[in-house]
Amino acid sequence: MGDLGSGRCPLFHAIEASDLIMVKRLLEHGASIYARNFKGVTPLDIINQLDTISIAIKNIILQNARLKKDTSLLPK
Repeated sequence: MGDLGSGRCPLFHAIEASDLIMVKRLLEHGASIYARNFKGVTPLDIINQLDTISIAIKNIILQNARLKKDTSLLPK
């Protein structure tokens, strides 16, 4: 689910608004850090592109990326 103008999902908006609590909640409920907007940018990309993103939000996104990477290596 993304906005019709840019294709950004709610996680993009929460990151850009520096809303740490919302970022955490969205990730807890399955928001993808790999979801792409219409330009092909992911929330993971955004944290590296914008200087205004807090360290706490960057850390939570990067931690989520590591968890997703680690669990993808587990046998099914």
